[in-house]
Amino acid sequence: MEGLLEVSSILKKQGVKFTVVKGRPPDPILLCQEESCCMVLDCGYTRTLQGWRRELLSKSATKIVLVEGEVVVPTEVASKVQEPAAATFRPKISKWIDKHLVAAGDEVVQKPSLDLDFDRIFDGHKEFQLTDMNLPLEEIMKQLCVDRTVPPCSLFLQGGESKVRCSGWAIKDDIVVSQAEELLSKFLTSGTDGKAINEYHLKRNDPSLRK
Repeated sequence: MEGLLEVSSILKKQGVKFTVVKGRPPDPILLCQEESCCMVLDCGYTRTLQGWRRELLSKSATKIVLVEGEVVVPTEVASKVQEPAAATFRPKISKWIDKHLVAAGDEVVQKPSLDLDFDRIFDGHKEFQLTDMNLPLEEIMKQLCVDRTVPPCSLFLQGGESKVRCSGWAIKDDIVVSQAEELLSKFLTSGTDGKAINEYHLKRNDPSLRK
């Protein structure tokens, strides 16, 4: 949630209205199409995401643009076939990284949407819940149906990128690196290696990892 608040702050500086709507997709999106010149969605590869995107395409009269939001290099650009191993796939991705791994920058949009009234758009539709991302974190958390008896885990970093940069965790080429990640990576890539698994369990509670 801290990350979403940080996204909201950055988009506000760029003149973009950011609102979170809870509801069954694509219904909330369809309500907004009269106020939109186009709809921009991230590509979805799971059956659920592809299902409601197809429903949106069949019901919407507005232009729809798909962008990659989960991968750096689009899959159809990297390879046209199913790759048998990472060894064959990695070189194909590497040659496209410099072109696709580009920072968004801090440019302000030509037509700001900060005055867009989402409350008016969703007025009378009680099945949708709007969350004002300008509220304090505590107020936003009160709206979430979560188990509040579970305390935060200090092993994992809380907060967005700004919290990462002041936490003592290393950032190399905009990639977060930590001792905990290195241990977890070793654990995941060791398969059934009992020695590596035991080493992870022994070190997971190391105070030096809880910064």
